[in-house]
Amino acid sequence: MIDIRTVLILNALVFLIATGFSYYMYTRKVPVDGVKWLIAGFGCGLISMVSFFTRGYIPTVYSVLFGNSLALLFLIIIYNWVRVFLGKEKLTKRQWSFIAAIISASACTYTYYVAIDNNIFIRIFIVNTLVGIIGLLCGYTLVRVKDVTFCKITGISCLLHGSYSIIYGTVSLLSQQSSVEYLQAGPLIRISVLVSLIFGIMLMMGVSSMINERLVQMLEKEARTDPLTGLGNRRALYTAAAHHVARLHRLCEPLVILVMDLDRFKSVNDKFGHPAGDALLRHFAAILQKQFRGTDQLFRFGGEEFVALLQPSDERGAVCLAERLRREVAACPLQLRGASIAVTVSIGIANMLPEEPDITRALGRADQALYKAKAGGRNRVESSYTVHAADCTEPVPAV
Repeated sequence: MIDIRTVLILNALVFLIATGFSYYMYTRKVPVDGVKWLIAGFGCGLISMVSFFTRGYIPTVYSVLFGNSLALLFLIIIYNWVRVFLGKEKLTKRQWSFIAAIISASACTYTYYVAIDNNIFIRIFIVNTLVGIIGLLCGYTLVRVKDVTFCKITGISCLLHGSYSIIYGTVSLLSQQSSVEYLQAGPLIRISVLVSLIFGIMLMMGVSSMINERLVQMLEKEARTDPLTGLGNRRALYTAAAHHVARLHRLCEPLVILVMDLDRFKSVNDKFGHPAGDALLRHFAAILQKQFRGTDQLFRFGGEEFVALLQPSDERGAVCLAERLRREVAACPLQLRGASIAVTVSIGIANMLPEEPDITRALGRADQALYKAKAGGRNRVESSYTVHAADCTEPVPAV
């Protein structure tokens, strides 16, 4: 026989652990959005379980009101956290007002069916229907996430629990017998309390796994990102290149490499200081992101040298794109502390050949074209192709 008080104690313990874990993340300033919502949500769940446990020690009406209302609030806050965690807009003030109205109306209904017409089955139907709707909404939001595996797993558990809650509430309403006390209820209610414990454990594990997976993704992204410009770093370049090379070998999609170097960068550092040099690098990175397509990939290779991977792109399109970039950079000097710092860039271009196992040789050819542009007077585009910048006489449409 399942003892309801024992299960409630275990439920409270689960919520206590989840609240403590959330508070620990908050004090350690873990870079995850919405940790305060987790503390509030699991805290509401904890107080809800305590309210149910105190049935018999405090008036039943208070236990029902606090327990059920806080249980609903717990799920709503967790849903709001899910939205924040996924980068969606959090619930608005109007939505919170609507939620408050629903909880208030439910509380009035609980009061009636405790103080006037004591009917636990109607209370079960109301609470579990609302719980089920929130659970389905939360689960639907989570299962649609593609980049975090544990979101789908947690979402499935929310969908299952939401479906169970609606079915359980409906069955309870249709099969209600004579009124009973919650703590002396029959097998159906006892099983539902056990199911809520299992769901609480799964939710806590799911949330912690989602956070852990997101933190791992953030660390991996930081390891592949240049902190100054926000572009990919050398490590990210070779990782992305391996993917492109595989597509080249499998689908024969062309891969074009642009190597770009800011002209006379050292003189800017010497004359204006290293902060000016950093500002110039960020300025150039911003121009790159505006000029290239969303399908192109940009990297800071080191120092003032940058690399772009273009796939797919033909020879003339790559050269003309580089020429347009060169003109744009020259036309956009860096404005810094009242000074206008002229900026130019030299660009070398090469394509990768299908028989090459990686981008090493193609990168070398692009470097050689870059050195040729430097030797030719800087602020130039040179290519290992037969197509040259001089061939791009007509305007090139913006991408």
